[in-house]
Amino acid sequence: MHVGEDPYNLVKEAMKVARVHLGTFGLLQEKCLPDIVDKFGWCTWDAFHRFVNPKDDDPIQKEGIDRVTTGEEKRYRLIKFQENYRFKDYESTKTPSNKGMGAFIKDLKEEFNTIQDVYVWEALCGFWGGIRPNVPGMPESRMVYPHVSPSLLMTMKDFATENITRDGVGLVRPEQAHKMYEGLHSHLKSVGIDGVKIDVIEVLELLAEDYGGRVELTKAYYVALTASLKKHFKGNGVISSMQHASDFFFLGTETIALGRVGDDFWGTDPYGDPKGTFWLQGCHMVHCAYNSLWMGNFIHPDWDMFQSHHRCAEFHAASRAISGGPIYVSDSVGNFNFDLLKKLALPDGSILRCQHYALPTRDCLFEDPSHDGKTALKIWNLNKYSGVLGLFNCQGGGWCPQSRRKKSYPEFANLVVCYASPKDIEWNICNNPVFVDGVSIYAVYMYQSKKLMLMKSTEKMVISLEPLNWELLTVSRVAILPKRQIQFAPIGLVNMLNSGGAIQSLELDGNKNLIRIGVEGRGELKVFASEEPWACTIDGAPVEFAYNDEMVRIEVPWLNSPMPSMIEYLF
Repeated sequence: MHVGEDPYNLVKEAMKVARVHLGTFGLLQEKCLPDIVDKFGWCTWDAFHRFVNPKDDDPIQKEGIDRVTTGEEKRYRLIKFQENYRFKDYESTKTPSNKGMGAFIKDLKEEFNTIQDVYVWEALCGFWGGIRPNVPGMPESRMVYPHVSPSLLMTMKDFATENITRDGVGLVRPEQAHKMYEGLHSHLKSVGIDGVKIDVIEVLELLAEDYGGRVELTKAYYVALTASLKKHFKGNGVISSMQHASDFFFLGTETIALGRVGDDFWGTDPYGDPKGTFWLQGCHMVHCAYNSLWMGNFIHPDWDMFQSHHRCAEFHAASRAISGGPIYVSDSVGNFNFDLLKKLALPDGSILRCQHYALPTRDCLFEDPSHDGKTALKIWNLNKYSGVLGLFNCQGGGWCPQSRRKKSYPEFANLVVCYASPKDIEWNICNNPVFVDGVSIYAVYMYQSKKLMLMKSTEKMVISLEPLNWELLTVSRVAILPKRQIQFAPIGLVNMLNSGGAIQSLELDGNKNLIRIGVEGRGELKVFASEEPWACTIDGAPVEFAYNDEMVRIEVPWLNSPMPSMIEYLF
């Protein structure tokens, strides 16, 4: 138990105390994030989804996977440490003598030179159904059929848990777990794989009865996993998933620094509700935001992929843009919404990532933004020189204790009215705070309405949102050029959802009445200025600009350079 007045700092301080006493996990601040967090990505799971329709000449056995049930891949068991036949039989179009998965990865990175990292999915126990017992060359395993506790049976009804209980898991003995991870990771590393997404992590707590209990079993597995990750993937080349069991956080996060903080993105309801296309999206975002308050002390929150052609794609994109985590989609091949994706990613594949991870604002920490019919989800984050507020109407779905699953609550899918203020942003919480001491005025830019408002820190604006509608507010400190008392605040690239993330540097020269900002990216750059500048330059060259509604607008070209464009405003 920990006590404090600041809810965000309270959780951090409590985790520091637990870290000292247990010594079994690493805090996020002690670890380095993998490079993938700063690059736009693509995930194949929802692109092809989870169903397999084999023909008579079943290829599954050839792929090193033992089929347990037909049509769905959930219950397969691993029988070889190798890629499937599609990759194994690949022949390079550039160098025909190069074959296999290594040749495929090499060709992929050469053909698309912005691809830096390729990750592969794996399950904590080897595969969904574990390792097949009695297979020569594989670690010793035995079938374990979970006995789910009465308390768990009274909570969420989940088809994954039901399938595991029915079909069992081929569990490698804990003293041989290092052989399993070495077999998996050494092969993946040898063919050019850069990291792994580890799934089905919570399953260990269902399998521990004959192995000294959940703590002893998970300790053995995470010691072996951590050693293998350090050896093959720099320790942090990992995305963790389905890891919401506390065992993972307190025993498995010595080096893992990135993990999912919500359920899967479900484009439709897996239980068949046709309205799930809509209400499930709000549930997803609420879970990610609130789970991050605790989980973000161990792992950097990953809000999962989404699909850019989904009917709520913009709703998801706006949240991912300011989540502070990686941004990736799972679009079907050839079915990308590039107009939307260009608001998230730059031409070189980089993203304008926030400095922190998004969290709920104080005024909705103890409210229900999913099904109370009145509360909007408000999340905040920080860029280098501004803050950002995300306002989302997620009402219309949530937990049902009777049916033990999430369900639609259409009676709550109403217009909500919320209040937004510069004070909603926690300016001093992260390692690189935005200093606001002495700041009296903020420029607040509304992404959707493209309007600018000047506000004091204590002032509030009223925003109304229909169900599954949203607004993003870039909140920037107003500085003053002293000679002529000119007010100025950078907004950012307003063609990007995280507009303020484009501002990389800010310098005021009072003697020359000049303001210089560094900008990453391309597109429509807007700044607030109380007077019109007499000239603007990009990297020293004069450029045209427009001045309307106290905003200066400049079109910034793409330079394909690691250095930001330098924009000067002369007054």
